Amino acid sequence: MDFMASLSNDDKVILVGHSYGGIPISFAMENYPTKISAAVFVTAYMPNCIDPPATLIQESFNRSSTSFMDCEFTFDQSPENRPISAMFGPDFMAAKLYQDCPQEDLELAKMLIRPNSFFMEELGKKSLLSQEKYGKIKRYYIVCEDDKVMDKGFQRYNIEKSPPEDEISIAGAAHMVMLSKPQELCTCLMGLAEKC
Repeated sequence: MDFMASLSNDDKVILVGHSYGGIPISFAMENYPTKISAAVFVTAYMPNCIDPPATLIQESFNRSSTSFMDCEFTFDQSPENRPISAMFGPDFMAAKLYQDCPQEDLELAKMLIRPNSFFMEELGKKSLLSQEKYGKIKRYYIVCEDDKVMDKGFQRYNIEKSPPEDEISIAGAAHMVMLSKPQELCTCLMGLAEKC
């Protein structure tokens, strides 16, 4: 947000959000719509202007056919049993997140891992995103076809609930597409940049 605030009114950027990063770029879109020419959601949560963003996070847990293996989660005491935070385990990271990545990337990620909050209470409020701001910016979605964290079905759910301008699929791409298929992702992003 600090970076977006620092841009002059004549500057325009293309935002790219991966995975959970779709949520913060959505808020940047809502807060700085005149400074953004487009947003790209890479196997990411892509909220709509009707449902609270927390709906997507809860839906991903409800639909998940993925085994979370050695991950550690905390949940609230609500009837919905909403997730509060997650800490990915090393076995999960190797099997699901970084399975197609170089070993050194996996080892670095294991050294840097920390608990992540889902901010469900904050994201559970209605009217966080408006059609007049967030809804007016061109959105694109990149589907990672072999993602074992946000499977194709959940990616399709995001697309159906909040239809983008266009979608692109990367065959054989797992969740960490920027590490396992960097050239293909770069080609997609460059192609989208030319459209904007």
